Amino acid sequence: MARTKPSAKKRAENGAQYMDRHVPNWANSINLIIFTMEDVRYCVLGQHYVPEHGFDPDQFEGREKKHYFRGLKELALTVLEAKNIGLHPMGNTWPSLERDAEKLTEVWQPLVKKRQHAR
Repeated sequence: MARTKPSAKKRAENGAQYMDRHVPNWANSINLIIFTMEDVRYCVLGQHYVPEHGFDPDQFEGREKKHYFRGLKELALTVLEAKNIGLHPMGNTWPSLERDAEKLTEVWQPLVKKRQHAR
């Protein structure tokens, strides 16, 4: 019998808790205006793991996944583990990946906002 994947909401909640444990104040580095889980430049890891000089979308030409993979490395996560905690969309085809990314974006936003307002 095939296992059902956890909902995007549950995965994102687990991801936010994981980030809380491993990267205190991570949410303060997220710009919700540009936030999306559909693009590794603007996702949780893509925005948090940018160089100290800050986020500059123009600096991503040809290196779109650099900061995302830096985040995976620093958190000691595989892509599969990131998927399981909502830090990466799940799916076997582009349409299913896109749908999951849209849902993750929707459920991550209030989780980020809640932590930003808790400062």
